[in-house]
Amino acid sequence: MSDGIKLKISENGIAKFLNGMLQRSSLVQGWLNRVAYPTIIRVQRQRWITEGNSEGYAWKQLSPNYEKYKLRKFADYPGGGRKLLIATNRLVDSMTGDNQSEHYKLVTDKTLEVGTFVPYAKYVDEQRSIVKLSPETVAELKDGLKKYLTKGT
Repeated sequence: MSDGIKLKISENGIAKFLNGMLQRSSLVQGWLNRVAYPTIIRVQRQRWITEGNSEGYAWKQLSPNYEKYKLRKFADYPGGGRKLLIATNRLVDSMTGDNQSEHYKLVTDKTLEVGTFVPYAKYVDEQRSIVKLSPETVAELKDGLKKYLTKGT
């Protein structure tokens, strides 16, 4: 028999805390669905209202000729042709989930992918960022995940 020190870990506060974190980390998919996805949708709606300014990437203005054309062509549409990237609402509705047939959300156990099936979206994003997140939004998401993992909230 040894006179050495024996270490026994029982279900104390630290063990409960660590066990809770481990359990929650296996349920990150729930956080992605309940917290991260609604945050991304809120950010997208705000992005369209502010023409990119809310995420710190103001959209490039239209050329004067296209601006005149747009005002005439889309006068009877929402926004009357005056809002950037909004003519028929197809793109904005697909990016904000208001048009489910062209919106997609893919959640795995550790990732969230949100996007659009609108074919011209990739060309729009080359000129005016519709997917890049501000450092503040990224920090908000990271903070939310940290709280979820440590406190379950």
